[in-house]
Amino acid sequence: MKTFAFRFDIDTPTCLREGVPRLLDLSDRVGVQFTYFLSVGRSVSRVGVLRRALGPSRAPSARAAGFSARRKLGLSRYVQLALLNQEIGRGASSLVRTLSTSADLGLHGGRNHDHWQNHAHGWPRQKVEDEVDWGLDWLRGMDIPVKGFCSPGWTQPESLAAVLAERGFTYRADRHGVDETGGRLEAGGLLNLGTNIAGEPGGVAYLEHMRASGASDAQIREAFRARLREAGDYAVSYDHPYYAGLHALDLLGDLVEVAKDEGFVVTTMTAMADAIQGTDVPHSDGVALQ
Repeated sequence: MKTFAFRFDIDTPTCLREGVPRLLDLSDRVGVQFTYFLSVGRSVSRVGVLRRALGPSRAPSARAAGFSARRKLGLSRYVQLALLNQEIGRGASSLVRTLSTSADLGLHGGRNHDHWQNHAHGWPRQKVEDEVDWGLDWLRGMDIPVKGFCSPGWTQPESLAAVLAERGFTYRADRHGVDETGGRLEAGGLLNLGTNIAGEPGGVAYLEHMRASGASDAQIREAFRARLREAGDYAVSYDHPYYAGLHALDLLGDLVEVAKDEGFVVTTMTAMADAIQGTDVPHSDGVALQ
């Protein structure tokens, strides 16, 4: 069976409060569920922003075209984000509860998205445990079960797989690249699912990358169809709710139909993980599953 999932990372209050409701409406109209990974804490580390601004400039990394946060949000929302720096999930509990009953919901980092993205690669295990527990405890306190996790900025602490497995997560989504074809078993039997439709290199949100590259809607639809054909029987695309929900909603609906037309069952990442883990494959580190 050919399976496809739309993955959206919620990393700002605007993503959650403005983008998600529109995506939920689209899900109802087209009859599919999307997968969301929610940052419970804050978007910005003010100390980190200041240090990067005042510190020595860093060499630019190889990264596909994309939009900056200021370009995506607009100046007023960008300034509001920086000044208020509200907690994302904890600041909109009723909407999070609605999301959890209408879609596939996972956890995205811990207390601060920016801090995780820029520093988590060097965190000791105790710090990783504290950050994961902080977000997970809040979700479980509202009786919201989660099976999936993804790291802000694809930044992965060495102990993360073991920490997540111990807390009952069944998968994480921390691999990206055009050659990703399924899941890889890690410490504790945790499955790491790949994302293979994104802007590369760097794993940039797909629709943002395509629009930043100057592609028209028609060109994006055809490029998406080509990527699905290259992907084989497993595909996951990556975007953010704010951009996709406010600036590309109709196009996203078209992509759902393209996936169906190419013979894919549009499902969720949790359903993908459950199906893969239900196969008769030994649980040992580094076993690739397709």
